[in-house]
Amino acid sequence: NILPSDLDGLRSPAIGAPNIFASYSATEYGEPADALRLFEFRANFQDPLSSTFTERPESPIAVAAFDPTSPPDRTDITQPAPGERLDSNSDRLNYRLAYRNFGTHESLVVNQTVRVSPAEPYRAGVRVYELRRTAGVFSVVEQSTIGDTTSSRWVGSVAQDHQGNLAVGYNYVSDNKRPSIFYSGKLANEPSGTFRTEGSLVDGTGVQKAFGWRWGDYSGLSVDPADDCTFWQTGQYYTQESQDFSDFTWLTRIGRFKFSECTTAPRGSVTGAVTNATTVLPIENVAISLYPYTRNTSASG
Repeated sequence: NILPSDLDGLRSPAIGAPNIFASYSATEYGEPADALRLFEFRANFQDPLSSTFTERPESPIAVAAFDPTSPPDRTDITQPAPGERLDSNSDRLNYRLAYRNFGTHESLVVNQTVRVSPAEPYRAGVRVYELRRTAGVFSVVEQSTIGDTTSSRWVGSVAQDHQGNLAVGYNYVSDNKRPSIFYSGKLANEPSGTFRTEGSLVDGTGVQKAFGWRWGDYSGLSVDPADDCTFWQTGQYYTQESQDFSDFTWLTRIGRFKFSECTTAPRGSVTGAVTNATTVLPIENVAISLYPYTRNTSASG
């Protein structure tokens, strides 16, 4: 798959910058190396046929070895009985590819599900990446796999707050624990790979018994613009009650968490009024721009 990036934070990319897309390559697919691939999409809205989609010069970017394969029938993740096996979605990068401009550098964060057990039973882990662009070139600064050989973590989502602290949320299951929604993370100044003790957004008490092994397809992790510290996470789970009610009664949990070390992002405001120089009456719907922000005046100017 090829995943488009989207913007977090209050600092926009440079004027005219293309959007970044990401994909990956793997030796298990006959490709020369395990790597991330980055592409630039330059949209020309006046002449759409002149739009371009090209691979960046530093791509592919080599990363630590990983295995994206899963059993041939795609029934990968084992649940406690009477749950059926679930699809790990290990054939793609997982939403989101989150872009943030820190001023001193730009970052892209993304994750994918990888195999962490060389043999059966299959176990999945979440590989988390952060790429930083300085001097015009992206390079890898984080490439850690959260996982072990006694449980599975899959279909994650990652994001950063305004301080560069990295958070990741994902599904969790083991032979003795029903599918749950977990999260972890690390501060920007902590060494690569030093992810904190996992927290639980919700502990599932039921399992999925049907629906053709698909466990949702996506989870989400987004940063609240009100403070640029709080992460909002969402994912799928079952309770015993929903399991008993129907094979298709999956539930969605939405919750939030933040690093205690994160302080609310600084922000300012500009106030004033636009008036007619002759009549001194307010002028409505005037566009006021302080790059990259634009607001329109109200009826009071």
